[in-house]
Amino acid sequence: MNLQLIFISILILNVHSRNLHKREIDEKVRFCVPRKYIADCLKLYANDPSDKRVSCIPARDQMECLEYVKKREADVMLADPEDMYIAYHLENDDFDIVQEIRTIEESHSAFRYDGIILVKKGSDIHSLKDLKGKRSCHTGFGRNVGYKIPLTKLRKNGVLKLSNDPELSSTEKELDALSLFFEKACIAGQWSPDRLVNEVFKKRYSNLCALCEDPAKCDYPDKYSGYDGAVRCVVEGQGDVAFTKTYFVKKHFNIPIVAGQVGSISSDAENYEYMCEDGRRTPITDQNPCSWAQRPWQAYMSNADIVSRKPIIQGYLSEFFEKGKTRLTKDEAAHLFIKDTLTTFNNSEVVRPHAHLFNAHYKDVIERDGTEQGVIRFCVSSEVEMRKCKWLKQAAYSRDIRPQLECVEKGREACLEAVSNGKAEVVVVPPSLSKQADEKNLLQVLSEKFDDDYFVALVDTDFGESDVPSSSLKFDSSQVRAVTSALYLNSKRGISKCPNVLSSEELAKIQIVNSKKLDEYKSANKQLLCQDWSKKTLSDYKTCNFDYSLPNGIYVNKAESRQTRDNIRHAFTAIGKSFGSKGKLNHVFDLFGQFESGQKDVIFSGDAIDIVPEAPTNIDKNLYNSLHCL
Repeated sequence: MNLQLIFISILILNVHSRNLHKREIDEKVRFCVPRKYIADCLKLYANDPSDKRVSCIPARDQMECLEYVKKREADVMLADPEDMYIAYHLENDDFDIVQEIRTIEESHSAFRYDGIILVKKGSDIHSLKDLKGKRSCHTGFGRNVGYKIPLTKLRKNGVLKLSNDPELSSTEKELDALSLFFEKACIAGQWSPDRLVNEVFKKRYSNLCALCEDPAKCDYPDKYSGYDGAVRCVVEGQGDVAFTKTYFVKKHFNIPIVAGQVGSISSDAENYEYMCEDGRRTPITDQNPCSWAQRPWQAYMSNADIVSRKPIIQGYLSEFFEKGKTRLTKDEAAHLFIKDTLTTFNNSEVVRPHAHLFNAHYKDVIERDGTEQGVIRFCVSSEVEMRKCKWLKQAAYSRDIRPQLECVEKGREACLEAVSNGKAEVVVVPPSLSKQADEKNLLQVLSEKFDDDYFVALVDTDFGESDVPSSSLKFDSSQVRAVTSALYLNSKRGISKCPNVLSSEELAKIQIVNSKKLDEYKSANKQLLCQDWSKKTLSDYKTCNFDYSLPNGIYVNKAESRQTRDNIRHAFTAIGKSFGSKGKLNHVFDLFGQFESGQKDVIFSGDAIDIVPEAPTNIDKNLYNSLHCL
């Protein structure tokens, strides 16, 4: 009997142990973050070794986090409204916006901000049509409430027409329409990431800069730019109408942010009104103003599997959000959307991205160009390149980069042929194929840009000029730039033949390395070998090196019109500025980093940091081709 009781007790303990283990697994949260922010995540969630409730899952970028959450390889991720837009376009998506990140001051507001139209009381503006010919004040180019939302709504209501000219880019069609619609405006900012295109646009549509404090500059900072600047623009008599958000109207006129707050409202507030989309006018003191579009808050987004443990996850996220305000530096916290002025707001019901964006009218804002715009057919050469191109397409479109991409997969040389015969518009060409691209009548319009690094020749301090002719080389044969530098060094010492059979030797006296790694050799009695066979210190790598690297080029058909070329330059320059190694949206999509495990240099070079209009001028293409026997 005793043995039976012991057996039953052991059985109960085992069941209890399994239940505890299952509950522990159920309550653990896998939080996906871009790999560049993984240290911040670990500092927050792994600060206490005994606390195992949240684990940090590193992903390439936000796009891969979307994939991880969708495939149940992670439970939750941070999301901008643009990420929500991509999420609902993924096949079989079941994403849920579990918790929003709101400002403490406006935690009662369902959306981050409301786009409004501010007009003077008694003005002759009684409908959207009446805005034609007026002077308009905007927060800035490309911004939501001051640019994207007005464009979207004015077009949707049929009062703003875009040109049908197929040669105009999406951006220029918008500027052209606004220039014809408004008499004058202040739309400060960079209208194109391409400096030359930006200058052309601002000369062509100069009336859109006329109301700015500095019309010739028409860029930030400007007295009449930004949310408060747009309000100031109307109040000081520059413009007739301002496109901004309610929060800054309230701030300007000292109107309580939340109903019931005590405040001394400016007497001037009675001289201004909000104009509604249907033409109605309401006082700016109205706590529920008519807004024609809203921008959703940033949020934590998960999948349907966590519905049963949603309150537990929300509790963890809220707890650590507050801990992040003291555990992390200001910059570290910002990477995880944490600020002292913000708090979390739980969604008790399932909130699907599509419905959320639709209710905010923000889906229309992202898609404001509709289906009438042309596309850039981007030719790529393999399945992995195709996968990368598709993610790039979604990231770029959601972040307002136009024209949008259409990915076309062919072989490497077949892509050159496709651009040559008009079946694609653009292709990224490595230096090894640049000669073939020229032969197929293609034109390079952009170039990758390398970081401020060089491949140098490293030697011992006792290395002499007499050692130069016979010394062997050590280099990374898997790196094109390293191989090119070795070939260039050989050419300088008269060793040049085709075909090149260049081998790296482990015990070589001359070592080809990237200048970024020179710190590893500071204590090794090493110096740099220069092209005149003199030697210099490791700090002189910019002037003493054998780097002869050519970056990838972005090519189009020479027969393409100038306008089409400008459209492509605009789109790919914006892609580089946004998603390049130093881009402000590099965490959204990592353009140059390793794409998939073991997959480097996919479409673009892993050594690149940006896409620029200027190709290197210090490299002779003919000599480069000669070095590689091309």
